[in-house]
Amino acid sequence: MPHVRFGTVVTSQVFALIVMWAALCVSGCNLRSRWAIDDPVYAAKYADATQTPGRKVKQAFDARHVEGGGGTYVAVAGADQPATLGGSIGLFAFPKSWLEVQGGLTGLLGSGAEDALGGLNIGLRLNTPTRVAPFAGVGAAVAWSKRDASNDSVDNDHDFLIDEFDEEESNVLGAIYPEVGLHYWLNHRLRLTGGASYFVTSEGRDYDFWYYGLSLSIFGGGQPHPRFD
Repeated sequence: MPHVRFGTVVTSQVFALIVMWAALCVSGCNLRSRWAIDDPVYAAKYADATQTPGRKVKQAFDARHVEGGGGTYVAVAGADQPATLGGSIGLFAFPKSWLEVQGGLTGLLGSGAEDALGGLNIGLRLNTPTRVAPFAGVGAAVAWSKRDASNDSVDNDHDFLIDEFDEEESNVLGAIYPEVGLHYWLNHRLRLTGGASYFVTSEGRDYDFWYYGLSLSIFGGGQPHPRFD
C-alpha cells in the first residue's frame, strides 16, 4: 500500500490535542481532596471521614471506587510516519480497580493505505488505582475498506476478469500494539487519557508506526457496595 503524506495536518492535530487537554483541565478539574465525593461509592467511604492530613492525602489520590464500573470513551490519535489520523468510540470497564478492558469502533485515514479504513479495536490496561494513574497495556485492531475498482485495469478480485461490473478492491490492516500513558480524572465522571502505542501491522515492519492519542472517558459508576479500606 502506498504511503499517504500529510505531515503538516498531523502536526496541527497534535497541537489541537494539547490545547483541548489544557482547556478541559481548566474547565473541569476538581481540586478538592475529596475529589470524587459526588460518586456514591467514593462517598460511602469518605463522606464522614475524619479530615486528618494523612486522610486528606489518601482520599485525594484514591480511585479504587471505579471497580466493577465502566462507561464510554471517545478518542483521537495521529502518527507522522506514515502520516495517519484516527479516531475511535467505545466502551470500557473495570473488572478490578487496577485493570481496565475496552473495545469499540475505530477509523484510520492514512496508515500507508490509499483509503480511509474502519474497523474494531480492543485493549487491556494495567493502571494504578489513583486519580493520576500511569498505565501500560496491549491491544489489537483490525480495519478495512472497499472501493470501486471497475476502471483500474487490474484484476482486483482475482477471478481472471479485469474491470468487470461492480468490481471492488479491499484493503485490510491488522495490528497489535503495546501502549503506555497517563490517566487523569478531572472529576468523578470525566477522565482524560494521553498515551502512545506502537502499531505492529500486518503490512510488515516498514508500515509499523508510533500512534499518539488523547481520549475522554465518561464513567457511569462503580459497584454499589465498596469493599476497600
